Amino acid sequence: MDSYATLINTGRINHDDGDKGWRRCPNGHRMIVVGFEDSSAGQRRVVVKDLVGGRGLKDNGNDEPQRTDHKLSWQDGGQHHVRTVSKQAIPGAERELGTTGNASLHNYPPSGGSGLPVLALWSYWPEHQSQDDLTFPRGAEIWEVENINGDWFIGSYAGKMGVFPEQYVRTLEDART
Repeated sequence: MDSYATLINTGRINHDDGDKGWRRCPNGHRMIVVGFEDSSAGQRRVVVKDLVGGRGLKDNGNDEPQRTDHKLSWQDGGQHHVRTVSKQAIPGAERELGTTGNASLHNYPPSGGSGLPVLALWSYWPEHQSQDDLTFPRGAEIWEVENINGDWFIGSYAGKMGVFPEQYVRTLEDART
């Protein structure tokens, strides 16, 4: 397994796709950084750096096969950002094809996405589940949470984005005190 420094230095990926940028593999997939920590049961894997932009990063790609770019959009600090980037992490590809909002050419979405982390106080498995519902067990840590209307939140758990009732969760800081 090659490190990002090796991939950049050998020209297999662009600098913007390295560990200080999008963290993409040579095939263009966004990557996480995993480490290990000691616990009473031995070592366990932990996510050191989550996906750049989190699971809420919207790929507003295009369906035209001849196009080599796609638009990525995200919310951060209440502002909407859009960047158009190359679909592949290959050297020489036109990397930053345009930005809107406050996104500069060297501005990336936050690692793990934006929004609050919350802890599930109860399991949420609605009887009549819709495609937009986010289901989770008690004790689940839900990330990238944003308040939709005071009663409903949207967030990410187990790689899925969806909506859930506010009363089922507490912010991680409040839940741990």
